[in-house]
Parts: sequence; C-alpha cells; structure tokens
Amino acid sequence: MNSVLFGKGYWGSIVKEKITGLTNLLLVVDSKTNGWTLSTNLCLADIIFVCSSTMSHYDIVKECIQRDIKYIFCTKPFTGDYEKAKELYDLAKQKDVNIFVDNLFLFRKEIINIQSEYPQNISFIWARKDGCVKENILDSLLYHDLYLLLKWSQSTKWEISYYAVYDNWLSLNMTNGFQECSFEYRISIINRKLITIDGYTIDLSYPKNDPLKECIVSMIEGNIDYDSNKKITLDALKLLGYIKKRLE
Repeated sequence: MNSVLFGKGYWGSIVKEKITGLTNLLLVVDSKTNGWTLSTNLCLADIIFVCSSTMSHYDIVKECIQRDIKYIFCTKPFTGDYEKAKELYDLAKQKDVNIFVDNLFLFRKEIINIQSEYPQNISFIWARKDGCVKENILDSLLYHDLYLLLKWSQSTKWEISYYAVYDNWLSLNMTNGFQECSFEYRISIINRKLITIDGYTIDLSYPKNDPLKECIVSMIEGNIDYDSNKKITLDALKLLGYIKKRLE
C-alpha cells in the first residue's frame, strides 16, 4: 500500500518507523511541504497516517476523505471535538472511507486479558515526568482513560462528583449511578501508569506488546473493526466534551 504521513514530531517519528517496510511511504508532510507535492502524492496514496497536531486533524482528514483515500489512521483524540468527529465519520460513510483512531490501550495485552466486565470501582493514575499536567491532561492523558472506562461501563452517562485542577496535578471523581471512577494525574520523578479495578492493580507503565504496529498491520490486512473503533471514539469525545465544560 502507498502511504502518506502527516507530521514529523514525536508521534510522527514513531509511526514513521512502524510503517517503513510495511507500506511504500511516498511522503512525510510538514508545514513546509508545497501544495503540488502534497496533491500529487495524495493522488497515489492508499492509506494516510495523520500524526500532526490535534487542531489540524479535522482539515487533513476531511481533505483525505474528499479525495476518496480509503484508509485513514489518525492519532488520538481525533479532532478533540465530538461534533467535528461525527461530521467526519458521516462524510466517511458516504464515501466508503475507513477511519481508525489509535485508541491503543484497548489493544494492550494487559487490558485484553482483564476478565471483569462491569467492575464497581475503577481508578486511573498517571505519574508523568514531562510537561505541565494542566496543559496536557484532557486531550492527552484523560482521553486514553475515558475510552478504557467506557469499555467497562454499564452506562455512558457519567457525571462528575468531585474535581480539583492545578498546574501540575488533577483529581477527578465520576459516577454513573452503578459504578464509581477516579482519576489522578501528577508530575513525578518517574513515568507510571496504573489502573485499579475492584482492588486489582494493573501496571501499564511498560507495554507487553506493540499495539501500534499490530493495529497498522491489521489495517493493512483488513482485520480492523472500524465500527467498534468509531463508537468508542465518539463516546469518549462526547464524555470528554462534558468534562471540559465542567472544568472551564
């Protein structure tokens, strides 16, 4: 498959390493790429990888859909906005285009092996060395935990019961009437990702498999459940939108 990659940053570099050898990479696009070069390569592309900034996702994905490029891989949190995401999915359906958003924790072996379907109490803890939590918490860390939470939810209608936000720390509690969930994010001297489900703790700090490569291979081989990916992406974005409004 011929591919085009949007983005030369941190995540773009990781994706480039994965798709080199799996696809025929025609072009890596950045802000300096001229329109003629981009247009020429998009005409030849079978699959697009969108790894640029979240604010650019909507325009890039929409253009690729309109060009009838049949496979689009986009980094989370897709557009970051439920209404924009729904618009793109509706357009993709009209054009018979497949969109995959990299909700990669769902493909981690540690998550796949969890047997509990509807746990009563769930907690998510991130400790990060880099950056400011307040700047990155919603579209980066929290989005990951929301799609995991929805995987185990009896209801998608969660409500905030408590929150506190500071520059380098956030605490958030939510309930859906059947289940309780808490989130904690903080700056630390180490990177750590923990999930506790009804008292059982799972350490996601060090992956036991390569979900990114596995998902890319599955797209190339036609083994991705795009409908399931679409549903959980939209549900997570809707819940993220609710939380953003409450935390404003």
